[in-house]
Amino acid sequence: MAALITEVSDGWYRFNVVVRESASSPWKHLSGYQGGTNTIQNIEIISPNKIGHVDPNSLETVILPTATPTKTIEPGKLQILTHNLEYDIYGIVDVVGTAKNVGGKRISWGTVEVKFYDRDGNMVGNAVDYVQNLDPGETWKFKAMYVDMDGSIHSYKVGVGTVW
Repeated sequence: MAALITEVSDGWYRFNVVVRESASSPWKHLSGYQGGTNTIQNIEIISPNKIGHVDPNSLETVILPTATPTKTIEPGKLQILTHNLEYDIYGIVDVVGTAKNVGGKRISWGTVEVKFYDRDGNMVGNAVDYVQNLDPGETWKFKAMYVDMDGSIHSYKVGVGTVW
């Protein structure tokens, strides 16, 4: 690495940083590195036998690479695709549907959670179903069961619970 003096005036000089890989390779301008000083000094006295003559127009510009972020694999992500409510004659209410791992890693444990509401919007109960070891792209048929003995369920909300 060296400083290439590109301009000299009375009391100051401007320079660029140049590099080369080996003694036999050509000098290359390091993009973005330049500077100047107003110190009055004779450079050849400070650094005897260190001054070379290079035509600045013959230099190739080197652009330093910027850091490339490491691509991270998105963790397992559970997405509910379908769901509906099913009743049986014994007062059991099932929310059945399908969910899919739309992430980049296996889901070791995932849940679908359901909340049940009466006509006034009060939560009257909940249900859950879980899956283990759901690989990326795989779908799962879930069934969350709730016993509704008094027939109070008017609506429900379904969502993804814990996923890891």
